This record gives sequence, structure tokens and C-alpha cells, in this order.
Amino acid sequence: MSYSFIPGEGMEFYRVISGASPFEPEWGRLEPARVVQISFDTSKSSEENGADLKAAMEALQPGDRLEIGSGSYTLASYVALNLSGNATSPIWIAAGPGAQVRIARPDAAQNLVNLGVGGLVRYLCLEGIEFTGGSTGIRLGDCQELWITQCKIHSTGGIGLSANSTNTSRLFITQNEISNTGTAGGTGECLYLGGNNGFVTMSESVIAMNHIHSPHPNAVQGEGIDLKQGSWGNLVAWNLIHDCNYPCLVVGGTNGKTVNIVENNTLYRSQDSVLQVQGECIVRNNLVVSGAVAAFQSRNMQGGATEIKVVHNTFINNEVAVRLRDWENGDNMVFANNACYSNFDAPINAMSSLPSVTFSGNVAFGVQSVALPGFVSGKGMSDFVSLSWDAFLLDARPSQESSLLGVADDTYATELDIAYSRRSAPHAAGCYVR
Repeated sequence: MSYSFIPGEGMEFYRVISGASPFEPEWGRLEPARVVQISFDTSKSSEENGADLKAAMEALQPGDRLEIGSGSYTLASYVALNLSGNATSPIWIAAGPGAQVRIARPDAAQNLVNLGVGGLVRYLCLEGIEFTGGSTGIRLGDCQELWITQCKIHSTGGIGLSANSTNTSRLFITQNEISNTGTAGGTGECLYLGGNNGFVTMSESVIAMNHIHSPHPNAVQGEGIDLKQGSWGNLVAWNLIHDCNYPCLVVGGTNGKTVNIVENNTLYRSQDSVLQVQGECIVRNNLVVSGAVAAFQSRNMQGGATEIKVVHNTFINNEVAVRLRDWENGDNMVFANNACYSNFDAPINAMSSLPSVTFSGNVAFGVQSVALPGFVSGKGMSDFVSLSWDAFLLDARPSQESSLLGVADDTYATELDIAYSRRSAPHAAGCYVR
């Protein structure tokens, strides 16, 4: 399959050109056994229509697809949906063909929608619905085989979507727009996945092709995606995440379980580090630009910084481009084929001696030289087609005379680049091929 890159188009930032998405669950495109339709009744209030919708959702059985007609449905009471289909008979709650469906809560006294809280959710899909208001927009409890796709979640009192109270697995969160979360003085994470110190984890899940941005500027926290320590085997891919108070993306370690993969994301503008990774992770083909602390930071927060492979990324920042903390005691640490560019500071800030780390095929530009092996010097922004330090220009393809061309280590070359174009030798450093 292939995708086209469409800057600035929100939910359609990545548009499918052909084929079925590799980010969907196997059961996602099965035909329903029964289609149930509900329409907005203009003779009733928004709250009355919301009560009717709540009853219709609660009554769904395996194999049902609920198609919702256009309208603004207000859920004024506590909503906990505990719906379980199966691998051959999932349950769908979706906007009807061409419908504009808005589900709202009038205050932040309760979460807007709870899934698997006080029960189980299995083989359930939410598709094409706008969710707004409530304390948390969508709170996940005991959920497995859950697909949330092509939805909007915004203007919440706190978190946009949380999965931090009960272990979850096989979640598919794809092609959504999540924005404007939180309030001044409160938390405002767009996606909060897993719990602190590994007591609650998310595993074997896919977070892909989402547009995540703009939590409340005065929130105490405001990550785009916060994937907590202990969560394992997850894929975070092809997301556009930008303008966050805290990191656009934070990924904890897995406590020795299957590594997480962070690939092909475009991340920019954070009042912290743009991308932060703590342990057991493959970080490849990401474009990361403009953070107050660093473009990329890796440090030991809640678990050992170990088993981290950072390959073919482009890290661009006015300040330090890359900060590596606690890597001196890690095992199987690789930093290869990356572009590390700083406008006013060091391209990489790390201990001068990291004998257990493999550095190879990297390009660096900044006011300080890099006292590490495996780096050659770049020329600055002229190495890219149209890329700026502040991330208002984001074409990070190598220019015709770029220092990135032909310097990457073939041993660590990825098969594809950030746009899923095939790489070929001699390989270019950074996230794009020429």
C-alpha cells in the first residue's frame, strides 16, 4: 500500500491511496450481521437525543453496526459502555454515511464516555464521531481489541483519551484528531497510555496516523502521547504531533519485555524535549524539530536506559539537538544514520566516552564539535530542501548537494524512509531519501 503526505490537512494528514491499512485490526472490515440506525429527532432536545443514543449503544449485540445520523447529541448522565463482540462478530458505533455526528457533555463533572469501566470491552469499533467536553473525553478500562478511528476528541476538561486505570492490549487508535485538551492549571495530555512505574500497561497496540496537537497552553502537563513505563510491544507510527507544553511524544521502557517501535512520525514545537525515550525502543525515520530543551532526549526516568536503537532520524533544534542521558550503562545501544542539527548550541550532548554505544553514519551541525566517533559535519539548513529551525518549513529531504548524501552506514540502513520510499545505497543519513 502507499500513502501521500499532505501537510496541514488535519485528520487527512496521511491519506490512503490504495490498499488496506496495515494499522487496522484483522476484524475491522468484516460485514455486520445487522445495521441499526438512529436519527436525530428535531422535536427533542439535544439531551433527549443523547439519552436515546445512549440506550441504543447499550443495547448493541455482537455483529451489530449502529449508524448515527447527523446531529449534536448531549450525554448529560454517566456513560459506561461495556460491549463485547468477537473475532467474527464485532460491534461498530459509527457515523452514518455522510453524517456529521457530535457527542458532547455539557460540563467536566464526569468523563464523556467510559469504555470497559465496570465491565469488559472486546471487538468494538468507534468510527467517524466527534467527541467534545467532559473531564476525560474517552476513558478506557478493561479493553482489548478496541479500534477508535477517524474520530475527533477535543475541548476536554482534562485528558483527551486515557488508558491508565487497567491493563489494556490490542488497541488500535488511528486517523483521529485529538486537540485542545485540558484547562489552565490542570493536566492536558492528549493520549495518556499506561500508568506510572509500570503498574498499569498497554501492550501490542497501534497508535498511528493521528493528528495530535495544541493541549491547553497553561495546563500543568500537556504531552501529545504519553506511553508509560512498562507498556510493551506497541507501534507508534506516522503521527503528526505538534505544539505541546510537555514532549510531543514520551515513551517509557518496557521493563524487559518486547520493545516499542516509534517510526515515521513528524513531531515539532514543544516547550520541553520534542521526543523523549527512556528504554527498550526502536526509534527510526522520525522528523523531530524545535524543542525548548532538545529535539530528542533519552534518559533513565523510571527504568534503565537500555536496548535503544535510534536510526535514520532527523533532529533539528535551535538549542541542543540531542541529549543522551544514562546511556553509559545501557546494553545494545545504537545511534546511527541520524541528522543532528543545532542552530545555537551543541548538536549532541552526551558523555564524551560511551564505549558500549555504537555511533555510526551520523551527520552533525552546531556551534560545538562532537567528541564522539561516527559523526561527520553538516553545512546547516542548506542540507535540506526547505526546513526551518522553528518548524514552519518541514521539507527535510536532502538537497542536491547535501552533506547527508552517501554517508550513512549500510549496516543500519532501514528498508524504507519516513515517506515509505525505498532506500538504496549509497544511503543518506536522516529520515528521508533524496
